[in-house]
Amino acid sequence: MKYSEKIFLFAMGYLKNRQDAEELVQEVFMKVWDKRFELKEELSFKSYLFTIAYHAVIDFFRKWAKEEDCLKHFQEAIPLAGNITGEEVEYSDLERLTRESIEKLPPKSKIVYTLSREKGLSNKEIAEHLNVSIKTVEYHLTQSIKFIKKHLGNEFLPSLLFVYLFII
Repeated sequence: MKYSEKIFLFAMGYLKNRQDAEELVQEVFMKVWDKRFELKEELSFKSYLFTIAYHAVIDFFRKWAKEEDCLKHFQEAIPLAGNITGEEVEYSDLERLTRESIEKLPPKSKIVYTLSREKGLSNKEIAEHLNVSIKTVEYHLTQSIKFIKKHLGNEFLPSLLFVYLFII
């Protein structure tokens, strides 16, 4: 394409990563395609492209900064063991205790929790499946989560938060 190489070099100048720059070029042309009916012939197409590219670079760095801040925060907040074996043991313990907690739930709460968290059904789908109201489903989920948190205790809450945010 006439402009793709120039946009690529522009992106590389900021991003310093070939794959990220290539993705940005694709993103720019996808945005142009989406807005193709809004383009004004009297305006410079080249300027339009570079404006989109500039904003895409800014968005890239904003997203990157948020991810880095979040990761840094969790690395500081959750003291992780230096070796993978320790982390695997902790995760294994957490998983075992969570399973035990789920098994101890009242039958209706256990069904609702399993359909929601393990089967991925929405509250509405669960309500229809069990022939109950959505409020009943919400109640059972809230009670289940409270019970599991209580059963796990405070020692596993940071790990549980990490697992919930980054693994599930």
